Amino acid sequence: MLAPRDYLSTFVKLGVTFMLAAAIIVISPEVKMPPLTRFIDGTGPIFSGDLFPFLFITLACGAISGFHSLVASGTPPK
Repeated sequence: MLAPRDYLSTFVKLGVTFMLAAAIIVISPEVKMPPLTRFIDGTGPIFSGDLFPFLFITLACGAISGFHSLVASGTPPK
């Protein structure tokens, strides 16, 4: 169930979403992207080196993200 304060934020979010969609349709920007980029054959800017440092960064970011979602979910400490 939504509290009264949640109705207002829902309408604001929906309004912004519809206004952005309408603006994109009205402006109709031209997107210039080639069908194939230099990443397709593996010659693009790829990080070379060991997996060792990237593994710890990935695990640390995942742990921080998981802890933040646990804390931000509003579950009481009981």
